[in-house]
Amino acid sequence: MSLNLAAESDTPPMGDLRTTSSTVTLVGTTEANTSVKLLPTNAAATSNSTGGFQFDNVGLANGTNSLTVEATDIAGNVGTIAQTITRDVGNTLGQNLDLTVRPGGYLEVPLTGVDASGNRVTYRLQSTGNLPTGKLDGNGNLIFTPTPSEIGTYQFGLIASNDTQEIPQTVTVRVVADPVSTTRISGVIQNTARQPLAGVAIEIGNLRTTTAADGSFTLAANGALPADTLKVRGEGLEGTETYPFIAEKLPLLLGRDVFNGVNNVIGRPIYLPPLDMANARAIDPTQDATVTTTAIPNASVFVKAGTLKDQSGNNFTGQLGITEVPREVTPAALPENLIPDLVVTIQPGEMVFLQPAPLSLPNRAGYAAGTEMDLWSINPITGNFDNVGRGRVSTDGSAINTIEGGMVGSRRNMTSCPSQLDRSVRLSPHCAPDIL
Repeated sequence: MSLNLAAESDTPPMGDLRTTSSTVTLVGTTEANTSVKLLPTNAAATSNSTGGFQFDNVGLANGTNSLTVEATDIAGNVGTIAQTITRDVGNTLGQNLDLTVRPGGYLEVPLTGVDASGNRVTYRLQSTGNLPTGKLDGNGNLIFTPTPSEIGTYQFGLIASNDTQEIPQTVTVRVVADPVSTTRISGVIQNTARQPLAGVAIEIGNLRTTTAADGSFTLAANGALPADTLKVRGEGLEGTETYPFIAEKLPLLLGRDVFNGVNNVIGRPIYLPPLDMANARAIDPTQDATVTTTAIPNASVFVKAGTLKDQSGNNFTGQLGITEVPREVTPAALPENLIPDLVVTIQPGEMVFLQPAPLSLPNRAGYAAGTEMDLWSINPITGNFDNVGRGRVSTDGSAINTIEGGMVGSRRNMTSCPSQLDRSVRLSPHCAPDIL
C-alpha cells in the first residue's frame, strides 16, 4: 500500500513529500475494489480495478501533517500505512520554483516569509511574456487558475528582497492536461470557525453528493453541467447547530465560467454560519410580522402578511431569523473592494417576498442623520447586485431604515452610498456598507 502527493500538488524536488500548497490531492495504491479511509480527516474512497485511489481537496496545516490510510478489503481485513506530508511555509529566499497545475485548478503559493536571519522577505514579479491566468494578491500569495487553452510551460522571474539584498528567482509553471474528461466541480464546506462540515448535501441540478469528513466534495457530469447553481443544503445537518441552505451561482464561486472536461476547483472554502435561532420569529402568513434580534440592536425585517413564499411557492410558516456573519467568512467571497461594517444573513434562504420587505440595520459606521443610501440585493438569476430601493439614516443616527423598495428575497442584501456606487455595481469601501 502507498500514499503520495499527486504530481500537480507536489513541489520540486518531486517525491520528497513536501509541498507549498495548502490544499492538495493525495494518491495511492492498494488492492483492487478496496474501501480506503484517510485519517484523521475520515475522507473515504474506493480503489479502482487496478488498486488506485485518490483523495481530493485535502487541507494541510503549516509544517508536518501526519496522515494514515486505513484499507478494508471485501473480507473485512484491515491494513494501514502512515505517511508524513510537509507543507513548507512561504518561499525560500533564492530558491527556484517549479509548479504544476491543471486547467480549472487552483494553485496558491505564499510569497511572504523570513530569511535565515529572520528578516522579512518581499517579492516582485518580472515577466515579458504571456503567463497562465493568475494574480499576485494583496496578501503576498501567487495564485494560478489556468484555462484549458493555456496548457504548456511558462517561465518568469521573481525578485526576492530582504533588508540587505535582492535575489532573482526563476518560476516555472507547467499547466498539464487533465487525464479525466468529465466536467467536475470540487470544493470544501466549512463553518465560520473554519471547521470542516461533513455530511452536507450538495446539488447541481440532478447531480447530488455529500461532503466527506474533511468537508470536501466533487460533483461530475459527462459534458456540460445540468445547471449553473450550486446548492448547499446545510439545513439538513443534524446536531446542536442550525445551518442555512444557500444557493450560489458557479461563476460567482469560481470567478469565471465553468470549463467543460476538467475539474473546476473552488479555491476558497464555502462557509456556512451557525444560525441564531434563539431570536428567530415564527411567521404567521395571516399576520404582519417584524423580525428583530437582541444580538444585533436596531436590525429588523418587516414581513407583510401573506407575502413571504418558500422555495416551493407556498406561504412560509416557519421561523425567520437574522444572524451576523464575520465578513471574512461569508458563504461566497465579497467583492475585493467591499469592506462592510456588518454582514448578516436572513434565513431560511432563497425565499421570495411578493411585496418588498423593508429592513433596518444599525448605523455602525456613524453616517450623519438623513444620509440616504441605495439598497442592493443579489439577483438569484445573474448572481450580481441589483438596486432594489433606498434607505435613510434615522434622526437619532442609530439605524439605516428602508424608505423605498425593500428586500425581494431572503438572501444577501446591502445598503451603500449612491454617490459611491455606480451603475456597473462596483462597490466602494468608503461607504462601509452593511450586507444582508
